[in-house]
Amino acid sequence: MSMIHIKTIWHPKLEEKTLEVHRDKLVTKKKVYWGVIHDDEYPKGYRNLLDEHLSALRDQMKGGTATYVFIATLDPDKDYLVGVVAGDVLKGNELEGGANNDLVPPYYRRELTKKKELSVSYWIPLSDLQEVTHGIYKQARLPEEYRKYDRRFRKYGGRPYPTICDFTAEAELRKFLKSAPEIDKVFSPSVDFRTVTLHKREYTLTDRQAETVRILYDAYKEGTRELSKKYILKELKPETSKFRDIFQKSEAAHNLVAGGSNNRMCRLNV
Repeated sequence: MSMIHIKTIWHPKLEEKTLEVHRDKLVTKKKVYWGVIHDDEYPKGYRNLLDEHLSALRDQMKGGTATYVFIATLDPDKDYLVGVVAGDVLKGNELEGGANNDLVPPYYRRELTKKKELSVSYWIPLSDLQEVTHGIYKQARLPEEYRKYDRRFRKYGGRPYPTICDFTAEAELRKFLKSAPEIDKVFSPSVDFRTVTLHKREYTLTDRQAETVRILYDAYKEGTRELSKKYILKELKPETSKFRDIFQKSEAAHNLVAGGSNNRMCRLNV
């Protein structure tokens, strides 16, 4: 295996808005930890399959090689995710200190405190997290020695996790990641965002509309293409209770801000 990547599972029952809360943390902190959670029923002998590859992963990243984590879900209606690994993968008990804790979405602490049977085996630092097609995801292939577990581990997603994988479709993947610089070709804001131009058409915005567009724009420039409406509402000063009220009766609602991957998300219409 020439390059090593990681493959793991997402459990929507623990936090339905997992994608949104991780992305929101990326916007504010530029980095977020993804925790790999196991319960007591998961065979302990297979929780640490990544251990023997950790030093190789570190050496690979020090050499400047892009390293990814491919994330499926136990819910067949949910999408596939790919994250860009942004530092050393840590064992569950190695994440300590205020700086690191601030990079962890709060639901981890909530669930681990409430459900004593749960534990985190690894913390994976990410600098980007995007949805990808199943076609891209399935090109992240496990080594032959892990495929024999598929039937035995069907209730856990088909195999022990997290495991290493190979991936040979990086050129195809890159179109989903860090595509933000292209925005400047079609979108131009004034300093205060009260006036913005999209596709050569100019729009005048209210203060709240301007701040909303600025938040979405800044996130896009950092590589996060959509945000949760809940996060934006919290960022607005004064805080607004309903997202639809921001662009009420405004042409900009349909031309500047578009829906995201679900009805809780939104993005710039670029």
